[in-house]
Amino acid sequence: MSTRTSKFLFVLVAALLVLGVVPALASAATLPVNNWATFTAALNTAVTGDVIQFTSTISTTNNLIYNAGEDIEVDLNGYNLNITAMSGDAISVGFDSALRFYGGNVNIAVMSATGKGVVVTDESVFTTASNIAGGAWASDDSIIEANNIAGGAHVESGGKITVLGNVDSIWIEGVNVPLSDYMDPPTCDVYKEGFFTYTDGTSIVWVAGEGAPDFVHKVLYVTVTPAVVHVQQGASQQFSADVVCPCGGVSQDVTWSVTGSTNPNTYIDASGLLHVAIDETATDLVVTATSVYDPDVSGSAEVVVDKLPGPGPDPKPDPKPVPPTGDASALASSLGLVSLALANLAAYVVNTKKRDLR
Repeated sequence: MSTRTSKFLFVLVAALLVLGVVPALASAATLPVNNWATFTAALNTAVTGDVIQFTSTISTTNNLIYNAGEDIEVDLNGYNLNITAMSGDAISVGFDSALRFYGGNVNIAVMSATGKGVVVTDESVFTTASNIAGGAWASDDSIIEANNIAGGAHVESGGKITVLGNVDSIWIEGVNVPLSDYMDPPTCDVYKEGFFTYTDGTSIVWVAGEGAPDFVHKVLYVTVTPAVVHVQQGASQQFSADVVCPCGGVSQDVTWSVTGSTNPNTYIDASGLLHVAIDETATDLVVTATSVYDPDVSGSAEVVVDKLPGPGPDPKPDPKPVPPTGDASALASSLGLVSLALANLAAYVVNTKKRDLR
C-alpha cells in the first residue's frame, strides 16, 4: 500500500469517527471513589461496562437516585455504603438502569414513615449481596436481588425479587402472603410453575404481574376420623374429615365415597354418615374423603364389618315325671303297706288306753 493510500484511509476513518459513523473503540474504565461526592460524580459519568470501585467506606444521609440508563457495577472492595435516608426512598433505580453492588455491604436506614428502602421501576435492576432495610419494591418487569429483606418484599406489574436469606413479609400486587407459604421446606405451597420458584434450600424467587397465575393454596393431606372402626351389619357410623393446609384459605368440603361393599344398600351420604346393609357380606370397607378444593388429595378410613349375632339354641323343656316301674313300683307298694300297718297300730294303742281308763 502506498503512502498516499495509507494517508487517505487514515483521514477517512478519522472523518467517520468524527461523524459518528464508526464508533470509537473504548475499554471499560475503573472509577475509584472515596466519598459521597466522588461516588455520585462517577455515577453521572460511568457508562455500561464501567466499574465504580470504593477505596473507603462511604456514609451519607442523602438519597441514592440512579436513572442514567446504564448498567454499572459497583465494587465495594471490602468497604460499605451506608445510607441513612432522612426523607423519601433510600435508593431508587429506574429508566432501564442497573446498579450491581458486590464485595461489601449496602446498609440502609429509612427515617421517614413514608420512605422505602429500595424502589426499582421501568425494567431496571438492583442487586446486592447484603441486606435491605425499609422494604424492597420491584415493578414494571424490574429485578431486585438481596440477601435479607426487612420491611417486606413487594412485587407488582411483572416485578421479580430474589431473596437469598430471609424476608419478614411478602406482598404480591398489594396482597400480603403468609410467610408459611414460602418457608423451606414449605408447609403450604401457593405457587404454580413459573410463579414461585424454589431455587435451592434457602433461595426463594417470586414474580408477579400481568399474566401471572392466581394464588393456589395447595392442600397437603386429608384426615378422616375415625381412622379404623368396627360397624355391625345394619348399623351406621358417622365420619368427619379435616382438609389440612397450614396457611389456610381452603374449603373444608369433601366428597364422600365407600368402596369394597357387595350390597347396593351399603352407602355413605354427603354428610359422611355410612350405612351398612343388614345383609352386607363384605368384611372390610374403605371410606374415602376427597377434597373439593383440590381433588388430587384425599384421605381414607378402614371399616371392619361385624356380622349380626345368630339366634341361640332352643331352651330345654322341663323333664316330665316318669311313672314308677319295676323295682321302684314294688318299693312303693311296700312303703304303702308299712304306712297302713303303722296307722292300724296307732289306732289299736289309742283304743287299748281308753279301755284301761274305764
